[in-house]
Amino acid sequence: MRVALCNTAEMLGLQGRHDLACAYLERSAGLPGDPGPSLRIHYLYTFGDILLRSGDPHQARTVVAEALTLADACQQVDHQVNCAHKLAEILEALGDATSALAMFRRFHTLYVTQSGEAARRRARVEEIRSETEQWRSRAATLAGQALSDPLTGIANRRSFDQILNRLAGTPVALAILDLDHFKAVNDLFSHIVGDAVLQRVARAIVGQIGPHGHAARLGGEEFGLIFPDASEATAAAFCEGIRVAISCTDWSDVAPGLLVTASIGLAAGDGTIPSGELMQAADNRLYIAKTNGRDRIVITDGPVLLADDAADRQRWLA
Repeated sequence: MRVALCNTAEMLGLQGRHDLACAYLERSAGLPGDPGPSLRIHYLYTFGDILLRSGDPHQARTVVAEALTLADACQQVDHQVNCAHKLAEILEALGDATSALAMFRRFHTLYVTQSGEAARRRARVEEIRSETEQWRSRAATLAGQALSDPLTGIANRRSFDQILNRLAGTPVALAILDLDHFKAVNDLFSHIVGDAVLQRVARAIVGQIGPHGHAARLGGEEFGLIFPDASEATAAAFCEGIRVAISCTDWSDVAPGLLVTASIGLAAGDGTIPSGELMQAADNRLYIAKTNGRDRIVITDGPVLLADDAADRQRWLA
């Protein structure tokens, strides 16, 4: 309220409405509580400006000098600059050229100091802005790392689950892809070769589905595929393309004699089936693909050629 009243009084003084300006200052002075040094300086500076404009430079000098003394005591350079400049004007209006010149020189010195402080403040603001952008960038990087697989660069299980949650209640097809005999790849060719295989498989999957689906590494040699609003036939066609791309890849540059194939279980829903049930159906069909010879896609719950017990399932998924 004090700031608003003083600003209004200053505007009225510029318009030559001095009586009304003084009335606003009286309202400001009559407000309860201690205004503090900064608002007291503002009040005195405004009052002195109005006195000068209304033709009372002697009283204006007394008031603005008090404001400058208070600003000096508080070391508030912005107020010091304004008060020194106003006091120099008043002294000039009084015909005291010597004092006016001295005050103008002081004003210039204070102005240079103020400019330096303003420059430092602007530099600090820019520094803070730069640091903020760096932290935002770092946060975005960490968020991306939290949702991506560090080895292959595609989505991880957390991201996969988030996508499924976003698609809840909508038609979607899910597939689980598992590389065949991948443990043997690690054992016979080394884990470095195994990692290279996973990276190339991830690229092949992304290259095949493009913008039509989502791919994630669920863990180990297992990948999850999501096809939003896709029919079973459409999703199966994409999965077949992935399977063929993997099996037809020339892996000799990774390791001589290396062959890689994949088994895929696929399930599709119209939005009424919970994603957990679709995942279970796709997992069951992946098991069927493994037990029926591998390197194939299974989209139905057909017969299993081997006994469906836990130990046998673990052996065939290796």
